[in-house]
Amino acid sequence: MRGETEKVAEIFGGKFDLELLYPDRVRFHISEALSFQAIVARYHHALGDREQAQRSYDLMCQLDPASPLTRDVKRRLRSPGLGTWLRNKLQGR
Repeated sequence: MRGETEKVAEIFGGKFDLELLYPDRVRFHISEALSFQAIVARYHHALGDREQAQRSYDLMCQLDPASPLTRDVKRRLRSPGLGTWLRNKLQGR
């Protein structure tokens, strides 16, 4: 949200899968999975990687298509200007 997209990969240690982040856990609450995928989708969208962002969104739709997080990601993915704006901001344009 602050335009600090580069910190996302650092925070997650480059692991964009909950099972990789928490190898000792077998189950996750749906809110954990949705929140994580929302961050991953926004991250990839900001980088201009639509395909990866769409994968996260598709998973969110399987989990809970009516979730406010899922709807928010859908809105963001349909707004092409947001990703471009964030990339430009990160590049100092």
